[in-house]
Amino acid sequence: MEYTFATLNKKNSKDWFVYYSVRNSKGKLMPFKRRGDINKLTGQERKDYASALIQDINEDLKKGFLDVNKPGVIRDKKRDNFYWWFQEKLDAEKAKPESFYNWRKLNTVYNKLILLYPALSINEIDYKLLKDLEGKLLKGGDSVNYVSDTMDRISSIITIIVKSGDILYHKNPFNSYKIKTTKTERKRITIEDINKLSEKPLTGDDALARDMYLFSFYLGGMRFGDICRVEKSWFKGDYTEYEMHKAKNDRRIKIVPQLAKIIAKYKDSEGNYLFETKVKWEDELKSINSRNVYYNKHLKSACRTAEIPEITFHTSRHSFADFAKSNAIDIHTLKDLLGHSKVQTTEIYMRSFYKEQTDSAMDTLFGKKEEK
Repeated sequence: MEYTFATLNKKNSKDWFVYYSVRNSKGKLMPFKRRGDINKLTGQERKDYASALIQDINEDLKKGFLDVNKPGVIRDKKRDNFYWWFQEKLDAEKAKPESFYNWRKLNTVYNKLILLYPALSINEIDYKLLKDLEGKLLKGGDSVNYVSDTMDRISSIITIIVKSGDILYHKNPFNSYKIKTTKTERKRITIEDINKLSEKPLTGDDALARDMYLFSFYLGGMRFGDICRVEKSWFKGDYTEYEMHKAKNDRRIKIVPQLAKIIAKYKDSEGNYLFETKVKWEDELKSINSRNVYYNKHLKSACRTAEIPEITFHTSRHSFADFAKSNAIDIHTLKDLLGHSKVQTTEIYMRSFYKEQTDSAMDTLFGKKEEK
């Protein structure tokens, strides 16, 4: 037997998981566990999700062990070329405007991979090649997390090939290759830094970048793409309502005095948008990415002038989250303010804050180490 079907383990009511076994290249039957979002659900939803997960896994297992490579089967040679599969994925992502960022990252991986391995068949991609690629990327100066992201995207292509049956399920090299990551500190600035940035006299695009960052902060960490889309008509009365472009979540935020001051500064400018960011809306996502890079440079310049740590627009979300938590805003309210759909996402934002809080708590309990 090459595999055992997936079944549900629910002996621990707090930790359900689906488990199955697949024989590896050395002939050993290896166990696998899949949890997905099972433990985030309850009641009938939990049972239905687990049942659907089991069905998907078993279908993949059966497809992966079909004898599609047996002698005598006429195969399309292009399907043996790994880059043919990769290009198919790139074309599919490029056809969806909302997938621009994923397409861009995939394209970067494609170009780097084809430079290192000009010709690559699907059968050449094994554990040894993945380790070789990992070593070359690290030696070339890529960070551990960047290498992890690269491997994750290659894995997504391999998964497509496995589901097609062109690579047998038990020969998926990512069954044994473990993608490594390291914890990173999420950058943010304090409310004292925010105040210094706000009070510093600035001109030109440094001033505009600063004002857009502050605008984002006082709106609970609005993303740069949404800042570009802000229309003057959105501000009526004491609240603003808008839909987050990335998450498609509706948000209703109270206009605080600091935010009102920024709105008043730009509301009489020309055009419908509050900030004239010069986005080319006919090529929206690509243009927003380009303008993000441009204004991040000016934001860093503004930070240097204000003598605070250099940051980018995305840090406004982390800065706001830290400020809110330090003022005893509960995690569920913070989730809504940030526009997250799940509390788990909000908790990721708070890891650095919690680390500092636990360090401070230990100092409070036992005192700082005395200097000799």
